[in-house]
Amino acid sequence: MNIKNCKCRKPNPRLILKAANDFNINLKNSYMVGDQDTDILAGRSAGCKTVLLKSGYTTKVEPDYSF
Repeated sequence: MNIKNCKCRKPNPRLILKAANDFNINLKNSYMVGDQDTDILAGRSAGCKTVLLKSGYTTKVEPDYSF
């Protein structure tokens, strides 16, 4: 299996959804914070609000918030 195609890697929301289930997290009231497109896409797919930390990476995805 190619590690880049693993369903546990972002932008797939699998691990976020598992954590939400395991720890009873309400994703609609949660934020996914990251500095790359894959972070924003994973959070969006999981149903979270998204926050992009501007760290120098070029992004093509529009987050809910950015800093």
